Amino acid sequence: MIICGHEAAAVAPFYKVCIAGPAIRFLEPEFLPTPNKVIHKKGDRARLFCSVVNLGELTVTWRKTTESTPITIGTMTWINDPRIQVDHMTNTNQWDLVINGVVPPDAGQYECQVSTSQKLLRHRVTLDISDMSSGQIKRNQDIVITGSQFLRRGADINLMCNASVPEQAKQTLVWLKEYQEVTADSQRVFVSSRRSPDRNQLSSNLYIRNARTDDSGIYTCKSRDDKLVTSAQVNVMTGGSSNNVKRAGATASPSESSAVLSVRSAISHVPFIIATILIHRLFS
Repeated sequence: MIICGHEAAAVAPFYKVCIAGPAIRFLEPEFLPTPNKVIHKKGDRARLFCSVVNLGELTVTWRKTTESTPITIGTMTWINDPRIQVDHMTNTNQWDLVINGVVPPDAGQYECQVSTSQKLLRHRVTLDISDMSSGQIKRNQDIVITGSQFLRRGADINLMCNASVPEQAKQTLVWLKEYQEVTADSQRVFVSSRRSPDRNQLSSNLYIRNARTDDSGIYTCKSRDDKLVTSAQVNVMTGGSSNNVKRAGATASPSESSAVLSVRSAISHVPFIIATILIHRLFS
């Protein structure tokens, strides 16, 4: 692309101002893969994930699909509910909706939206609230899960389950994900269990290498007889920063953004260059 000051050429034929610049195109916003379903028990701090690249100057909006009023616009909460906020850090792709102290009416389908001049982009997330009274997720102080429950994609999930059992009981621990038993595959998923020397402590370690977003979910550790049950929500998140401007046929980068700005700056100074040439001709 060549940008020339034709007015300068007409007034001062010995001068011609031309600026060479790269072909520029703007990328459309795009949602990165994040969990499209999260499960929490009543009273939890729920997090609904939304990650957007190439956002530029556009705005992220959250709404519940059954309601016409937005919940949040950008980082501002637009409904009168102090439990709700958007978790976003500058220069990151994450625009997560956080609901503190969730209750059953919070359950349902939510949308993370980005409106462009051509279309409305949507990413839907379902929030389920487990009913403690129904026995879906049982709790017992004699069994606990420890380990990282919020981690980046590519990190390793490492959960430890410890349970106290009567010495004479012949118990084993098993792991479930979304109520389906987790089995080791010797490549990415590993499960190891042991009983303490005093025979009244059981432990089981669930290790998942190179976590993916579809590894997010509710993990349950329980005894085979279902008398000891506990669970934990694991969230595998994407992250990082991006830029929504790039040269045609190339990948965007911070240095490239500087080049684009330089070209725009140079274009804005063309009238000044023409005026300088004209003054030089008049007084030479």
